[in-house]
Amino acid sequence: MVMGALLPVIKMKNIKLIIPAILLICLFGSCSFIGNVFKYRDTTKEFIEALVHEDYNKCTSLMDLQGVNSQYLDTIKKSLKLVHQSLVVNFGNKLDYSFETAEKTFSTDISSNQQGQTVLLMQIANQKDFGEVQVTFNDKSQKVFNFNVLDVKQKIPDMTLFWLFGILPLCVLAFNVYMLIVVKRSNVTHKWIKYLIIILVNVPTIGYKAIGGLFYKLIGIQILFGISFSFTGYLNSAWAFGIPLGGLFVLFMLKMNYFKTTTNKPLKKGKR
Repeated sequence: MVMGALLPVIKMKNIKLIIPAILLICLFGSCSFIGNVFKYRDTTKEFIEALVHEDYNKCTSLMDLQGVNSQYLDTIKKSLKLVHQSLVVNFGNKLDYSFETAEKTFSTDISSNQQGQTVLLMQIANQKDFGEVQVTFNDKSQKVFNFNVLDVKQKIPDMTLFWLFGILPLCVLAFNVYMLIVVKRSNVTHKWIKYLIIILVNVPTIGYKAIGGLFYKLIGIQILFGISFSFTGYLNSAWAFGIPLGGLFVLFMLKMNYFKTTTNKPLKKGKR
């Protein structure tokens, strides 16, 4: 009987211990991943610089060639030479680099030597054009497992309109923050519900991409104060904002004194 009564308590204590442990594992895992990404970014730059300057020995030293017979090194270098020609013909030998994204994958085969891989996308550009390379790293050796120049070559866009469009999302952000302050200073009840409405209900979405221009999503919801922004390479650079319907709704309800207050009286107009 006593054990039956203690069992829920023991389970609750276990849950309290397990949750922080999971959070710590996730934290250390994400820190390790971020650290690897910075290292892989630098290795990618080093690899491409060696490639465009035909330093193939340097390239192979950065590659994961475990288990590869030395007699195949010449074949690998010939392949690298073809990649060099493609890079130089399309972009020249003076390149600018911009990190785009990184994605980690895990092997489900426990007996496999591959303890997971990270796929990194890097933008390369000269004065006129830009492209992308995809590099796969072996997380165990932290060396290049695969290197591809993607079939992307576009003119560098004029970013003037992109940055001017950013004024609109910032105005939406300012309005939503203002409405949070208005609700905080009011005497309405259940303020947390109003906060959530303001923060989460921002729909539909209007946006602008550096490559592609304006876009519209009827059911696109911006849940982070009504805006989103990304600036990782020209292909992934975008502003977006949701129409602040939540903030407008709360403003209307406040102005019309429709919310219940702590004094059970209508809000006085103009009072914050």
